[in-house]
Amino acid sequence: MGDDNLIEIIGDVHGCVNTLEKLYEAVIKDCNNIYSVGDLVDRGNFSKEVIEFFIEKNIKAVRGNHEDMLLKAIELPDTEIFRGSGSFLDLYFDNGGAFTQKSYIDSTGKKDFYNFIEDIKKRNHYEYLNSFPFTIEFRKVIISHAGIKRGRNALNYLWNREIPDELDMIQIFGHTPQSRIKFKPGHYINGDTGCVYGDSLSAVLVNSITGELIKTYSVHTDNKDIY
Repeated sequence: MGDDNLIEIIGDVHGCVNTLEKLYEAVIKDCNNIYSVGDLVDRGNFSKEVIEFFIEKNIKAVRGNHEDMLLKAIELPDTEIFRGSGSFLDLYFDNGGAFTQKSYIDSTGKKDFYNFIEDIKKRNHYEYLNSFPFTIEFRKVIISHAGIKRGRNALNYLWNREIPDELDMIQIFGHTPQSRIKFKPGHYINGDTGCVYGDSLSAVLVNSITGELIKTYSVHTDNKDIY
């Protein structure tokens, strides 16, 4: 824990607070500089509690596509994304947003979304999520939600599922679930191991100056988080 160059990066949590707490107990023994690839919310049962845990433990996160969908639903709920394609609120609920709303106001109905907005803003969680950057960069490590491809822009920071471009640093991201941590030396680490789908929540310990992968961690999903 004494090496300031070491950082931990946690994969997609998606409301799985019980699994997150177990993983945190393992990683904090080795390093207290903890980061996240985003997607704290949606699909799992405890998004509100995950956000509270991140704030309490000072875990720093980049913006995931699920935070982005939530923020757009709050800001522009009835706005059509494309003509005839549905609204930002529709997109959010189609991608597990009802579970996040339920963790705040115990309702999954779209009719109660404005009550949810009021509650999440009252807790300052909206402001907190809106503060997440698209990337966090170190000398040899860049953290984003999705792998960076064809230039640095918000769309591929959040949504890219193709193999990322090779940069002059290690890319660490999530977004596309794998059965285990996917590591290509000198290129990238995908740390999303499908926690919300009943697999595991993972993290990696890396040297931010050299890009070296030091250690990996995985904790099987706690059933309370998804059932």
